Amino acid sequence: MEKLEDAEFVANENKILDALCARAAKEKLDEGSPLPVDRDFIKRFLIAKKTEEKTWSTLTGYVKLLKHLNWATEWDSIKDLISSEFLAQVYPYNYADDGSVIMTGGVKGYYPSKVGHMNIFVSMICVLDHLQQTEAEQRSGVSMVYNLSGLGWSNFDRKFEEVGAVLFADHFPLRLKKMWFYGGGFILKAIMKIVGYLVPAKIMDRVKLTGKSDIVKGFGAENLPSSIVPAGTSPSTTEAWLPVIEKFYKERQELVKSRLGELPTGKDLKDLCDELAEDKKRLEAESSHTKGK
Repeated sequence: MEKLEDAEFVANENKILDALCARAAKEKLDEGSPLPVDRDFIKRFLIAKKTEEKTWSTLTGYVKLLKHLNWATEWDSIKDLISSEFLAQVYPYNYADDGSVIMTGGVKGYYPSKVGHMNIFVSMICVLDHLQQTEAEQRSGVSMVYNLSGLGWSNFDRKFEEVGAVLFADHFPLRLKKMWFYGGGFILKAIMKIVGYLVPAKIMDRVKLTGKSDIVKGFGAENLPSSIVPAGTSPSTTEAWLPVIEKFYKERQELVKSRLGELPTGKDLKDLCDELAEDKKRLEAESSHTKGK
């Protein structure tokens, strides 16, 4: 985590933020965006990406992602996924020693081909945004801990992983500190070989396949749900979790409707990935041309 008391650091960050806000205003990034692209919104991206060019690329990509989401998705369509082991949390949230929010999950109830890619993305973005509502949480990042016991091929969808690799690696404002998995056996090892070709090295460097004892040692049993540690140490609190996320999700829908007049029904995410890939090439070419002057 940065030393916020460092005056030089704060001044430099504010200088970059000023430039980004001016750029966003000039290109009218807020117009047509489902969520307001204001200074606080932009700052979250700068915290995650640190440099002006990386922040701009992620910010513009994320705004496009927001425009492609199905905001008309009914809560009942994603409720089961959010209450399943895949996204169920200990609530209120627990934190690792490095200050990162601990996101826990498993594979029970997670069948991407059956649930639908759009529903998964809507659910994950809702949860991840809720995990990072404060500046302190944005700076400290997120650590993911997943129990993959019972993992099968029905829990894996290559097409979803290909889309997810593009959207979450390069176009989502997230500081991922750790991604630890245990269980899963030989299927997990086979899947990780496939995922390794799709996911950037900077993400894979944070992935660790380990055992339950190391998970408990690394995060503390008191910070983990019963789906990961023995029952009784820290029970999963789906009853407390669901109403909180439902309120957050429905308030966001109301905000989107107030800005756009209706709830967009979304577009094909694969088309979005192709569009973002072209945008990335263009921005890299522009950056290279500017540096060459």
